[in-house]
Amino acid sequence: LANSPCTQDQLRSALQQRLVILLGDADTDHLDSNLRSTLEAQQQGTNPLERGRTKFRVATATAEGIGAVLQWRLQVLQGVGHSNRAMARQAANILFNTPEL
Repeated sequence: LANSPCTQDQLRSALQQRLVILLGDADTDHLDSNLRSTLEAQQQGTNPLERGRTKFRVATATAEGIGAVLQWRLQVLQGVGHSNRAMARQAANILFNTPEL
């Protein structure tokens, strides 16, 4: 969030919105051709799972630092890699408040 153009009030508002971050515990391919390899991206983690966890930690620390009540939730799906289908299924469960399929 460093150098973000958001004001502190905008950031507080964003962190206080209900949001579920879905990650797959098997999304660990650091050689994926779609994975950014810039220095900044590498500092967030070597794979999508690490990067997602880093982003959640930063959001948590930022919320604490500005006195926001973080409404974000992290959910790691077991046995899921980089799969739109598996993520979409769980996202639908969350959105429509249905039991897991």
